[in-house]
Amino acid sequence: MPLTELVGHAPGYTILDNVYFLNGTLYIVRSDTEPSTFPETRAMISNAGNSKLSIDDTMRIISEQEANALLGKQASRMEGTTFICNDGASMMSDYYHFTAESLFPLWRAYSSLDVSITPEGDTRLPQPRRFIAPYIPSSRWRDYANLNQYILHGAFPSTGLEFEGDWQDRADTFRPHFFDRIVLGDRTVAKRAGTHEGEQGKKATFDKAVVQADKLPKSPHWWMPLRNNVVTFASGEDATESLAETRKKREESPPVITYVTRQAWGKRMLRDADHNALVDKLRQLKKRNRGWEVNVVQMEKLSREEQVKLAARTTVLLGVHGAGLTGLLWMQPTKRSAVVEFLAPGAFSEDFEVAARMLGIKHYTVWGDKSMSYPSLPDKSQTWARGQRGGNFDSNDIPVDADAVVELIMKQIQGA
Repeated sequence: MPLTELVGHAPGYTILDNVYFLNGTLYIVRSDTEPSTFPETRAMISNAGNSKLSIDDTMRIISEQEANALLGKQASRMEGTTFICNDGASMMSDYYHFTAESLFPLWRAYSSLDVSITPEGDTRLPQPRRFIAPYIPSSRWRDYANLNQYILHGAFPSTGLEFEGDWQDRADTFRPHFFDRIVLGDRTVAKRAGTHEGEQGKKATFDKAVVQADKLPKSPHWWMPLRNNVVTFASGEDATESLAETRKKREESPPVITYVTRQAWGKRMLRDADHNALVDKLRQLKKRNRGWEVNVVQMEKLSREEQVKLAARTTVLLGVHGAGLTGLLWMQPTKRSAVVEFLAPGAFSEDFEVAARMLGIKHYTVWGDKSMSYPSLPDKSQTWARGQRGGNFDSNDIPVDADAVVELIMKQIQGA
């Protein structure tokens, strides 16, 4: 019986070879004679997807002797690499949460197995054979704009998808299965590992779950294989072939500035006068700089293809905090690339800041006429977070100084 091997691990993100499955439970089989090197199961997996289950119901570490008695000598082999997203359904039907908080860290963990991924996205890693979400119904993972499935099929065109019903069907065979390799992601475990208790008078804070995955080894170009797959899927042109030719040209060619407006949303919007002033200043910027491109868009009015293709061409992406900024994942990282995120003064979110930083894209948080970037960011324990009662995070009257924003854009582009 092949023993389970620990290939890579950070809290909430674990790569394992030779993993067994029976009746809905994953089994790690350790040696009878050698000391166990596996993390505690609670550092790898939670029951957040189904609170009726215990941790032992989801994963157990057993000895070789126990495995022989429980699993027998025959198991159905699941060839290749399997991504297992052990998250619940509550946050999955959202473009940002699915793409940037589930798919993004799973690939980040897997990419640790190839630290030589090139700037063009060349990698020796095969695509996962299957993507499994054991506790998400197949009807509850799609977002309203149908971007989740579009992105997943674009990123992994050869990968099969399985959800709660499929997982249960396999469990109901009452037969053991054997996974060659799993990449297991669990945001609840990762978030728990990144919890920081507040000092006196301060609230507790949490690191983004993906921060744990980013502790694993990496190439600086780790995301490029997926970025290129999705851009190729959307554009119908091979992004890998064109990337090498356009990288230098992109850094020297006129920039593309894209402002994603939320003014029609009715939630989390700029002050109307400031929005209008910003649009005017951006248009003036375009007139003063021949060849510069300025786009003011409502993402929901663009097709999925148009959204990805526009993001892939964009040099500076601006907007109030919202799913439209998820397009930063398809931008091409260069010295000039940046994301400018508008938030109500006193409010703060790491959602796009962490993702941009992991991709090598500059990120600015803007409060009115003030801009901040890593490492000089607001103190999370002293700012309003999304969903926090009494806060102004979702204000419909967010101020922004248009002159300061244009100055920031010029500094970013000309200073690169």
